[in-house]
Amino acid sequence: MKLTIEQEKIINALKKQNESIQINAFAGTGKTTTLRQIAETFKDKKILYLVFNKSMEQEVNSSSGKNFPDNCDVFTIHGFAKKTLEGFNYKIHNIQNQDFLARLRRFLQGKKPQKVTSKEIKDFKEELNNFCFSDAESSKNNLINDFLMQTFSNQIPHSHNTYLKMFHIALKEKEIVFPKNRYDIFMLDEVQDSNQVTLAIVELLNIPKKILVGDTYQRIYSFRGANKINPLENSNAKKYYLTKSFRLSQSLAKKASMFLKVFHDEKKDLVGQDFKQPKIKTKAILARNNFTISNIIKELASKNNFDFQLTERAEVYFQLHQEILKIAQNLEHTKRVSSALEYYFKKYKKIANNNSSSDDFIDFLIETSKIMGELEVTTAGKIVKEFGTDIEDWISKIETNQTENPSLTLSTIHKAKGKEWDEVVLENDIFLSKIIALWFSKGFRISWLDILRTFSVSPTTNIVPICFPSLPSTPSSMAMFNTSLITRPLILSNEFIY
Repeated sequence: MKLTIEQEKIINALKKQNESIQINAFAGTGKTTTLRQIAETFKDKKILYLVFNKSMEQEVNSSSGKNFPDNCDVFTIHGFAKKTLEGFNYKIHNIQNQDFLARLRRFLQGKKPQKVTSKEIKDFKEELNNFCFSDAESSKNNLINDFLMQTFSNQIPHSHNTYLKMFHIALKEKEIVFPKNRYDIFMLDEVQDSNQVTLAIVELLNIPKKILVGDTYQRIYSFRGANKINPLENSNAKKYYLTKSFRLSQSLAKKASMFLKVFHDEKKDLVGQDFKQPKIKTKAILARNNFTISNIIKELASKNNFDFQLTERAEVYFQLHQEILKIAQNLEHTKRVSSALEYYFKKYKKIANNNSSSDDFIDFLIETSKIMGELEVTTAGKIVKEFGTDIEDWISKIETNQTENPSLTLSTIHKAKGKEWDEVVLENDIFLSKIIALWFSKGFRISWLDILRTFSVSPTTNIVPICFPSLPSTPSSMAMFNTSLITRPLILSNEFIY
């Protein structure tokens, strides 16, 4: 395919210089295409390409995926750390999250005579994770250091965060010396969401040419320890930009540029394409969480409409919910549960009595998982509490009534790329949650940036956001306002955004 002028400039710069660069790639500007072209251009070089998550790694490595050449090794940062550690004869016994919580509890219980509370376990886990996300070599909390010493010596099995920290320390202390000639070029994707330990590991890798790629305005993983200081704004590497979007219309790109200039002082303009609006054949409804998705399913079920698809088979999508329901219905005779629920089940069995009901277990699960910070379990518990055995009926009817290619998809916004559908409906919980959380804290301007992220969809996709009131600090010429529309989504085409 023909490269843009900006893409050609990056390729030519890499041919001429043997130094690191960074690429700030706006939404839909061909970031992956650029990286693939770099790999193609330097086929005689060995390239290490670190992607952000497992699904991206599988997509790039699949035969029908991004078709990167064979000179390119693709890993997640955790996969790369684990493979390298094992190559140096380090033992990594990886375990499920709930098993890890049980290990934390036993460790803490051995350090104090009083019974360890759920809050103490949650606080320790949070402090441990924050340390593992950091670039520090030791913690100010000696309990953290002691726990990691036992983990590193295989007395306690690892979590993903602990073996990544072990890799960082091993590199820092030169217990692992990364071979100088193993790779010629290094590429890191989604650098804006990288945490401090990832960036420290990148710095320690003995690779002459490093390429850091990301989008300043799509930082969505701060809850996973993403660096508070955006690496794209705090790097000494020479900066390049990708601003020509293949997803956005020219009109929408102009409006997005206006927002970025006003609210983020962005100097670069986002450039769109001239697209014709297509016929609407496929549609997605995106929500912030699975509870809202379940409410949508309930609404569709009331109309006996089950011709839609989820991001996974219904049986898999509701697997955790079904297990919670099964345990709640048969508490007395349940002996074995999955690792995801083992901690809660065993803890509840210790306090349960003959009068305990299924609702008591579900309430306990919701409250305890909330304290532990296990959002997935909390949400699943709430869904089971609200919808009960309806979930089993939904699964059966979705599997039975679904056509071969349903035109409607239901998904959370984090699982959706957006570009798969002709029309995207954004449910109320996406915007209202942001407004409530940000209105009185970080400020209204951040919520505008969150809205801009939702525009990273197909170039001809209809955008369906919620309208909400303007604030005094918001320029009236840029405000969306119509309070009567908050109760239901409003479909807006990509030409109708103020």
